[in-house]
Amino acid sequence: MHYQWAVGLDAAVLSRRGFLRAAAWSAGAAALPWAGCVGRPVVTQSARRPDVLVLLADDQTFSTLHAINNPAVHTPNLDALAARGTTMTHCFNQGGWHGAICMSSRAMMATGRGLYRITDPHDPRAAGHLDTPRTLWPEHFRNAGYKTFGTGKWHNGDASFKRCFSHGDAVFLGGMHPYSDENGVNGGPTTLGHEHPRLRHYDGGAQTFETYEGGAWSTDCFVDAAQAFITENAPGDAPLFTYVAFTAPHDPHHAPPQYRAMYPDAEVELPPNFLREHPFDTGDMRVRDEVMLPTPRDPEAIRSRIGDYYAMVTHIDARIGGLMQTLDALGRLDNTVVVFTADHGLAVGQHGLLGKQSMYDHSVRVPMVWAGPGVRGGMRSDELVYLHQLYATTCDLTRLAPPDGLDVPSLAPVMRGDAAGYPSVFVGYRDRQRMVRTKRHKLIRYPHNGEVQLFDMRADPWEMHDLAEDPDRHALVLELDGMLRDWQRELGDPLGLEPLE
Repeated sequence: MHYQWAVGLDAAVLSRRGFLRAAAWSAGAAALPWAGCVGRPVVTQSARRPDVLVLLADDQTFSTLHAINNPAVHTPNLDALAARGTTMTHCFNQGGWHGAICMSSRAMMATGRGLYRITDPHDPRAAGHLDTPRTLWPEHFRNAGYKTFGTGKWHNGDASFKRCFSHGDAVFLGGMHPYSDENGVNGGPTTLGHEHPRLRHYDGGAQTFETYEGGAWSTDCFVDAAQAFITENAPGDAPLFTYVAFTAPHDPHHAPPQYRAMYPDAEVELPPNFLREHPFDTGDMRVRDEVMLPTPRDPEAIRSRIGDYYAMVTHIDARIGGLMQTLDALGRLDNTVVVFTADHGLAVGQHGLLGKQSMYDHSVRVPMVWAGPGVRGGMRSDELVYLHQLYATTCDLTRLAPPDGLDVPSLAPVMRGDAAGYPSVFVGYRDRQRMVRTKRHKLIRYPHNGEVQLFDMRADPWEMHDLAEDPDRHALVLELDGMLRDWQRELGDPLGLEPLE
């Protein structure tokens, strides 16, 4: 079976109004062979153990898929992947210990363990080098006979990379690409960063890295490396585990001109929950993310930043289309478990914030799309799930027994409709913020100043109306607070919280 993937769009030739008409092109996934396949049977599995392809974006919030939740973003290939598979619409990162939330998020994914159990005993510093005797996610597949390949961002130290991957290229062992001297807290043109990034080639035999300058945009470098690995190893019998960790749409926010031209500033809409300033101190208002633009937020500056952000997402989408085409041409697509997700979200002007150091859904909730053998087509699930369930789920879908010590179960039964997700999820940030969220409500506590927020997520999905002071909801606040503290005890959260009264 050969699939059609939307690649090769030359956005530079589109006029502004032409693009608005072409924006419906994302809905072109409806014209693909699997369109309208809600309830489509599970893809059958071959005798050979399935390959795994992990596509991990950086800072990409949940509301960035055209067909799922945002018609302003052009994502035809991710839309097609969603039509071919199952989308988990309510997937959450469990939090972080400092502003670089990506580090703890990736450590949770790599270990399949929660925020305060990545190492035993809990050590926030250990994630930087992922110093744990537990078998790491790609390492487990490597031990099972997979050729494991890593490209892109690896924010947990070179020693853990060497444990995990037999092959690697275009590796970025860091948190973010640099800015030019003209950019940073005061804005300005970007001349460094995602363009011609400093990367490393990994020699798996010698376990050494060689630094070089990438010859293209970061997203292109990573996908080119993955395509080369898959193409070279496709004729072999060994299953492949390919880990593609984009550094987009993390700042510096800039994209190839043909993608940026698709989002003229004047046509970018501000989100309903845009604010010029957050109404109170969240506990980390001067973290790097929040000082990239001045406060109060200028609406036009935020429109431009959103345009940059969407352009980077669309660039990722276009290259994913090419990667899917490669797998299909090599005859490996139907036997590849594909997952697209992100390490956490980003505010980009929502609630007067720019970064990810908050408990709002835009920061803690991520996209998650699965496709391949054992995954039902054209399905969506709104069950509450965690990002670090990736480890167990890929084991389940590839018929590989998971190692002992994973904190969370596979998502495969949830995707089949045979099991429910969590009745509530917990997220923590430093000692400054704690959250519990059910499908209906969210409670956030700020221990440093005593602030409490309550949101009705069904009636108010943009989290614009704080109900914490409503006397009719006082009992609900106390109930959710008890749930939050139960989560703290279960997860080993060291922050002591007094019960609300």
